[in-house]
Amino acid sequence: MLFRSADAGRRRLLGRKRSAALREVEALLAGCEELRDVTAEDVAAANARQGVTVDRRYRVVCRELYRRFFEQCLEDHRLSGSERGDLAHLKNILGLDAEDVATVHDEVSRAVYGQAVEGVLEDHLVDPEEADFLRQLREELELADHIAESLYETEERRAR
Repeated sequence: MLFRSADAGRRRLLGRKRSAALREVEALLAGCEELRDVTAEDVAAANARQGVTVDRRYRVVCRELYRRFFEQCLEDHRLSGSERGDLAHLKNILGLDAEDVATVHDEVSRAVYGQAVEGVLEDHLVDPEEADFLRQLREELELADHIAESLYETEERRAR
């Protein structure tokens, strides 16, 4: 399955119509062979069928859809060219702006890198392969050096 659906429990947050529209969009994403098979028109049609217009609350949930897919892409600690293209497409069809995406990328990248550092420091030793893994991951996530160093220092203190 290309896109994993989340548990439905959003009715209180979004209301019945928005929840139904979101479930329909998630079903489109989960059921497609290629993410690029789902168009902005498909998403708009799902919203229209449910009588939903895109508002701030709905965009927040779309951002969470984007976050889940981004996290799923990073399970192997790498982003392939295809995954990068899928993320760009998902941004467009969900109507997210650059600020939405930058916020998600920053939060997810920090979390993924912090977890990786925590795993590397479990034995209180960093061998050359682990140091190389962290360097490559930092580059893959496009984390600024000062952020990566701060996350490393935080995990190092925690490991002591």
